[in-house]
Amino acid sequence: LLWSYRPWCRWLCRFPSWLHVPVPTTTVSSVPKDKNIHAKLGRLNSLQRNINAYMNSKSKKFAGIQAFVTQSATDKNAQAAAAAAAATAAAAQAQLDALNAQLNALASLS
Repeated sequence: LLWSYRPWCRWLCRFPSWLHVPVPTTTVSSVPKDKNIHAKLGRLNSLQRNINAYMNSKSKKFAGIQAFVTQSATDKNAQAAAAAAAATAAAAQAQLDALNAQLNALASLS
């Protein structure tokens, strides 16, 4: 009964026992698992809210956050305005250079 259900066993039993080579076992060193980022943050998880909740808060605890966000927005707007002004100045300088080249060409004709 055993032989009919396991044909591979019949094939394996044909070989002498000294031929059976034990499979080497490998040991896996346990790697320390890193903590979840939420576990590392601890009580700071409560800060995962919409920024509007902080900006509209009347609490004095959030005054620093409100000032930082407001100043950051002002800074970004100022940087964008400065970049636009620099682009406009570069275009005006290119136009001025072209006009100067024309003026020099006319002056050399006289």
